[in-house]
Amino acid sequence: MAQYDLTHKLSGHLDRHLVLPLLDFHIENGKVFDKKDVQQSKLTLLSQTGMIDLAIDTHHELHGAASEPKELLARREEVAAELEGWHAKLEPIFVMFENEEALAKIQALSHQPEALYEALQPFGYSPDMKDTLYKAAKFYFDIGQYAEAAQFLYNFRVLSNDADLNFSALWGKLAAEILNSQWESALEDMNLLLEYIDGKNNFTPAQQLQQRAWLMHWSLFIFFNHSDTPEGLLDLFMRKEACCNALETVCTHLLRYVTVVAIIHRRGREIIRDIGRIVQKQDEGVLDDPVTNFLISLTHKFNFEEAQKQLKLCEEVLDNDVFLAPLKDAFLDRARHYIFEIYCQIHSTISIPMLAEKLGMTADKAEEWIVNLIREARLDAKIDSAAGHVVMSREVPSIYHQVIERTKGLSIRTQFMLDALKRQGKPRGHFRRNK
Repeated sequence: MAQYDLTHKLSGHLDRHLVLPLLDFHIENGKVFDKKDVQQSKLTLLSQTGMIDLAIDTHHELHGAASEPKELLARREEVAAELEGWHAKLEPIFVMFENEEALAKIQALSHQPEALYEALQPFGYSPDMKDTLYKAAKFYFDIGQYAEAAQFLYNFRVLSNDADLNFSALWGKLAAEILNSQWESALEDMNLLLEYIDGKNNFTPAQQLQQRAWLMHWSLFIFFNHSDTPEGLLDLFMRKEACCNALETVCTHLLRYVTVVAIIHRRGREIIRDIGRIVQKQDEGVLDDPVTNFLISLTHKFNFEEAQKQLKLCEEVLDNDVFLAPLKDAFLDRARHYIFEIYCQIHSTISIPMLAEKLGMTADKAEEWIVNLIREARLDAKIDSAAGHVVMSREVPSIYHQVIERTKGLSIRTQFMLDALKRQGKPRGHFRRNK
């Protein structure tokens, strides 16, 4: 199952702090990788940050409580001393932002940097405060104090008129909001970044593509944690042309997430054909994912045996995916519905035992499941329990209804043709002869 794990591909587009939740999932799950190997990877990653206490705890989990990581213990003292220094540097800024009058001026003049600079002079404002906030945010983020880092970056962006630094600060704020589980704020930051990337004139097309790819990876944390936005992934990845291009060219592995959401949510059915088009355009061997293989087997090849084989693999894949594990049961249920719907479209009589095998269920369970599905979907079908069949009704529309259906747009098309002929017979009003 390790060949289908996306941790390595995802990590290449994430900040190291955002990789930690992925490693923690595999440590707790322990089904794909050896737990000790993942803990060692986590320790290596933490050693590159300022989260020394967490690194020491991870070291003890790996090597025992008696093992003393001298280098980490020395660094802990350094980080503690640096944190104390930042408290002193930030104190004047805290005082200014806690002043009600100064805060009112900041809110009123947040989009007028020069006027804001003049207005804050009486409250002890100095230009180096912006630099202090920016550097402090990086330090606090590095030691894992994400709420403070997000607040510092917010204040920095209010005071700064440097477009490049504001852009960088917005990325940092988004990461801090994600790691602090502030999904509403993270969603707002993500949309701001998207607007910024699309409108950034000094980006080359290659740089824009890279930035979109990063943002799409970071957005997974938001879409699969924010309660109201799972379907928003479809809007961003498939309906926004620039992001769809990034999906198709540099991050096709994200099609797993698009496919799962499209199958679970009814509104996603309209783009399943587009997903299939992207998958089929890839060179052989580039994209080998049970989720997309299931979709292609079912909707393009109509190979139900292969679809069932891939669905069994999907169950394991989703169970070991940090973002999709909570959606596993919903996906499997909707996928079975989808198999049944497509099978019913091309067959008039269906064997319940055979269908149970395709759905990975017992015959009795399959019959109960089919009864509920027919009732929910209001399918025109009946079950012959004695013969063990589902019989689909094929109601042929009457000649009267066929004529109405074929001619109901005739009057509108005729009117369009008459209007076009009239326009051709009239001179164009905007032409004028030069005298």
